[in-house]
Amino acid sequence: MNHHKITVGLMAAWLVAPLVSAAPATPPIKPITHQILWMMKRVGAPVVSPDGKWVVYSVLEPSYEADKAVSDLWLVSTDGLKPPRRITDTTAPEDDVAWSLDSASIAFNVNYSWSSWDYPYSSPGGPPYSLETVAASSVLENDGIQPNSVTWKPMPTNDLIGALRSHLVDAILVTEPQIFQAEIQLGARSVLDACSGETVNLPLDGYFAQASYAKQHQGALAAFHAALLRAQTSANQPAPLNAALAHYAGMSRQTAALITVGVYPTSLKVGSLQRVADLMSFYGALPRPLDVSSMIFP
Repeated sequence: MNHHKITVGLMAAWLVAPLVSAAPATPPIKPITHQILWMMKRVGAPVVSPDGKWVVYSVLEPSYEADKAVSDLWLVSTDGLKPPRRITDTTAPEDDVAWSLDSASIAFNVNYSWSSWDYPYSSPGGPPYSLETVAASSVLENDGIQPNSVTWKPMPTNDLIGALRSHLVDAILVTEPQIFQAEIQLGARSVLDACSGETVNLPLDGYFAQASYAKQHQGALAAFHAALLRAQTSANQPAPLNAALAHYAGMSRQTAALITVGVYPTSLKVGSLQRVADLMSFYGALPRPLDVSSMIFP
């Protein structure tokens, strides 16, 4: 699997000086037109966290062109001491917002091209929420940075570079081709490899099936495993790999040749997978320790 890297953008510094001017004259009263009324931002119903400390709400920025309307979620503290901040930057509206019982994260539905899914957002100070962020937290801690000083914000992969460009986030955790795209489009630079040091060769992804399905369809799973072995063999050859990246990912062959591709092992090692479970449990991404030995397909 590809290594995940944290990429940061180069930000320009601006000096802002206060302006001193005479009191402005009262502007003339203008009638409210249909256009003014239609283009007003609209705030959705608030959703309060179970602990009463946070409120999530949507803000719609209308447009006469449907594909240019923007609707994102905002987060604000109920004590009013912190300014509201936008926590999503997607190209589709979010709905069905729900808080976790511990007020540490929210889940919401995002619809893209007639397909939808739920994904969480960790509130400030929340724990890592995925294996990639767990691996990055481990590397950060080894470098002397406390993991709880980092706020993780889950976003769809296609929105990460845009969020970095608009400074909604300070850094993004991405794989190829997003690493290459961020470097080319933004002049960003990689500052951390999430699979280095103690997390080197850490398995980052895999395929799972329910035990009942595996028991009834052992032949199909064996065929699937054989197909993965053939794919791994092809992945070790530059020409077929570059052709696949150009065809399925829409890259030019020149770009495909620059992509760093991870390693896809051809066998499962219980010890390697147990490292994953132990790390996720240690950093709070799993609620309790997990024994993976009984989950391995023979």
